[in-house]
Amino acid sequence: MLQENGKSRHAPFFFNSCPNGHVAKLDDMLKNWRCEKCSKDFTSKSSLSRHCKKCLSDAPTPSRRRACQECSSSKSRCDERRPECGRCRRKGLNCHYVASLASGHAEIQPSASLSENAPTQNWATKHLLTPPVDFETSSGQSSAASHGSATHPTIDSHPSSRHAMTFVFRVFRTYPQMLAHGGVPPFIHHSQIQGGVHPTLRQCIDILSGLNAAPASTVESMATNGIIRLLAEYKSYCENDLLVAIQAYILYAIILLFPSHRQSRSHSQDQSLIMGLQDMNLALMKTGLLLNAESDATVPAWSEWIAVSTKRRTITASHMLMWAWSLRHRYPPFGCREIGFMPTPAPKILWQVECEETWTERYSQWLEYWRDGGPHRVEELMVIGPEIEIAARSQRWLEEADEFGLLLMSEVNAMD
Repeated sequence: MLQENGKSRHAPFFFNSCPNGHVAKLDDMLKNWRCEKCSKDFTSKSSLSRHCKKCLSDAPTPSRRRACQECSSSKSRCDERRPECGRCRRKGLNCHYVASLASGHAEIQPSASLSENAPTQNWATKHLLTPPVDFETSSGQSSAASHGSATHPTIDSHPSSRHAMTFVFRVFRTYPQMLAHGGVPPFIHHSQIQGGVHPTLRQCIDILSGLNAAPASTVESMATNGIIRLLAEYKSYCENDLLVAIQAYILYAIILLFPSHRQSRSHSQDQSLIMGLQDMNLALMKTGLLLNAESDATVPAWSEWIAVSTKRRTITASHMLMWAWSLRHRYPPFGCREIGFMPTPAPKILWQVECEETWTERYSQWLEYWRDGGPHRVEELMVIGPEIEIAARSQRWLEEADEFGLLLMSEVNAMD
């Protein structure tokens, strides 16, 4: 901690409600949904989803007609990277593409794979958003639909993916109890539970504190009410309020997705819960996920770094939960490609620091290695193959990562 004018100085408590006059106009930011291919704007997510089915049909997305022969024969998703797709590279397979397409249309060249030695340039200017996943085809169906039907497209994932899914669920289920027992889940910064705790987070902690005392049905009912309130109000929140709301939402969602008693929940209820989390994350992503200082390779203000790092960890946690849930119900899973541009979770030597002076010194030292090419990014984890030796940048990040970063790596490496 710092000593300033005789007073101890801890991490800044910037997570309290935004002061009057500084409330972000999220309604204005969310009023349009834009197709990333044709840049056409829509006023609702459902309209954009229907449009994307047609507009993106000719985009360079994975398809069996353009997939490599290994992915096509195994009926697996292929990212079409040349000369070797990501799946074949990870599994050590012989990747081979046919010379032409049977359709007679000109082949769309896939994007080049990320070089392990030369990071993508202008990474800070990548688009932050992708078209929302469309769940409309299965709305209103019971949980039986998750086993496949004519209107519910399903997939059979690789056993390694399902093992990773189970591991993610097991770890996530510890987070509510962790917070209730005075710990800090890895997507919440320690400064958020020091001093003036945000009212939304305080209410969440109070509810979670009843996990071992109150009846399970009571806690789940309170979590449901918390979800309903957050979904009704989040569009009016400022950036910090929205961040804390999503953190509370994740903890409530974990309780509801894995009820401790035998009361059954309908698949449509869980589906709505996941869609609400997706919508809130989209709103938070629109507030920005990168500091100018980070793209300029300079030392940012400590409070700003805490805010953006916490935001990125919260979005990553949301994606991990959505990925595991979609895989569990055999939906085409939420991948991490939507957040591939984003820096991977901050190293523990920076994330766990409790005073500004120590953090500034450590960040300056950390920056010396990462100055060229910028911070390590999620997309760099996606190109890791089955071999033990990995790229120097990813190896360095792995040396610095905390348990949350390792959990993300286990998910990304399990993707087909």
